[in-house]
Amino acid sequence: MLFAVIVSLFQKMFSTESKEKLADQEQTFTETWSVLTEQGKLKFFSKYVGEVRFGPAYLHLKSDPAIPFLTDKVFGDWFFHHDNMLLLQQWNSTDKPNTNLIAIDTMTFDTTALLQNIPSVLWDIVETEQNNLQLTCDTGSEILKYSIKSSQFV
Repeated sequence: MLFAVIVSLFQKMFSTESKEKLADQEQTFTETWSVLTEQGKLKFFSKYVGEVRFGPAYLHLKSDPAIPFLTDKVFGDWFFHHDNMLLLQQWNSTDKPNTNLIAIDTMTFDTTALLQNIPSVLWDIVETEQNNLQLTCDTGSEILKYSIKSSQFV
């Protein structure tokens, strides 16, 4: 019986230590910046913020050199490289799908909102004829398609 009590005490002690280590690791993960992508003169870093239940993660972003536009905004983990542009998915809300398509010129660091208030976070993009793009968004009830002309990038 004494043996059972000693084993039980050790199990509780190790269980508590394991939970504390796991909590520390989780906190370190959420505080860590990792490289998202590099293009041109820019390096983009992401930090996990949270995720939609059964859906994608959302992140905070920063860059080197710093682009002030990225500060205190939430972005999806989706991005797309096109010529000297990096396209990002800015989230206006984490409660319901409402996003903007953001273009950042990786040479001049200029930022432009190409499309606003898109009711989806599930995106796919392809290049079409004449260097244009087609953004396809799945809202869960319908598929939306947006044409983006290369002239919009200038």
